Amino acid sequence: MSGAHKIDILRTFYVTTARDLAPEIKRDDDNKDQTNELASGMCETYWCSEYHKCHAQRSGNLLCCVLYAASVPTHTMRFITNQMLQDLSTNKDIHW
Repeated sequence: MSGAHKIDILRTFYVTTARDLAPEIKRDDDNKDQTNELASGMCETYWCSEYHKCHAQRSGNLLCCVLYAASVPTHTMRFITNQMLQDLSTNKDIHW
């Protein structure tokens, strides 16, 4: 897969699914209140297809979206995303 194709997959995943993990983002949908109520307790989501898997996890104000190969087991991608998110949130060398 090319880099542009990977970015397109992640962008589509974020727009259609992962941004529901961040209800503070303003959207002009008719059912915005219903979406925010449903997403308030959610902290992760994922997609699985024949060719790839996407996983998003939120911790505080950080949202980590990752693209995996389809061969990666779901429990493994959850573990890896969790570790990456913890590293990003605790590493003092990274400044946002």
